[in-house]
Amino acid sequence: MTNLHRVAELARVLNLIPYFEAHPGRSVFEAARDLGSTPQEIMADLNRLFCCGLPGLMPDNLVDMVHSYTSVRITNNQGLDRALRLTAAEASVLLLMLESLENQPGLIDAAAVRSAATKLREITKADAIFDSTPQQERSEVGEVVRQALGDKKQLRFYYSSASSDTESLREVSPQRVFVDSGHQYLSAWEESAQDHRIFRLDRMRAPEVLSTPAAQAPTQAPTSFSLGQQAHLLVHREAAWLADYFPISLGEAPEQEWIPATMPYGSTEWLVRFALNNADRLKVTSPSQVSSQVSLRASQALGAYDGR
Repeated sequence: MTNLHRVAELARVLNLIPYFEAHPGRSVFEAARDLGSTPQEIMADLNRLFCCGLPGLMPDNLVDMVHSYTSVRITNNQGLDRALRLTAAEASVLLLMLESLENQPGLIDAAAVRSAATKLREITKADAIFDSTPQQERSEVGEVVRQALGDKKQLRFYYSSASSDTESLREVSPQRVFVDSGHQYLSAWEESAQDHRIFRLDRMRAPEVLSTPAAQAPTQAPTSFSLGQQAHLLVHREAAWLADYFPISLGEAPEQEWIPATMPYGSTEWLVRFALNNADRLKVTSPSQVSSQVSLRASQALGAYDGR
């Protein structure tokens, strides 16, 4: 690690103190979302800060806090109650991100984004960095989702699932909206499933804000942030490129035609469809029920051709 990287890492870690001072009780998950990091990195940095302080290393010389994944409170900031100043390059990068967000329809707090971007333009003396045509019309779905979030009400909508090719009526308690790879997503608690769910806004139809107050979703600190289920595969040697596009971990298979591999997945239906779409490139060896479903679906498809 270069000295420049060490300085950047130190600044990132130290800035956690004024951040949590300004947002007492905020969860590590929310901080990771706001700071563009991962919950694991935030928790690791907090554990490092817990051992830092002034010379003497006595209890009153150290940064002190009460922290867990669900809540962080700084009890002794050792004078680090203001964020470190941005460099010119950091300010420009942040302004670039804000200007791209300004053009996202259905943004939950557009005024805050515009205000922050204006302040950064004054600091950097820049008129604009992100060159694009603003989208004048805000998404109707985004507007309704924004209203449900602001009013803290439940939301009802029809959702088209890409994994099952079905449309279903859903009722959820919205939690937040985020953007990933150019798409807007709603994170929400679904009472019927007793679990958190993520919905892509452009797959939602006919959203409606209900009069029912949004439920307080239970918050737990997971021990793993990966998908809970693991599939074992055999990938054809000439299709090893699949590992560049999907979270597939290839094993060792010198001089063999089929390479053993593993892949995490969240939906059995999605995995069956994935295996069928790539039937000439991979085989599912476990879970056994998935491989059985793949074989059954393939036989049914071939039978449909025979019956013509």
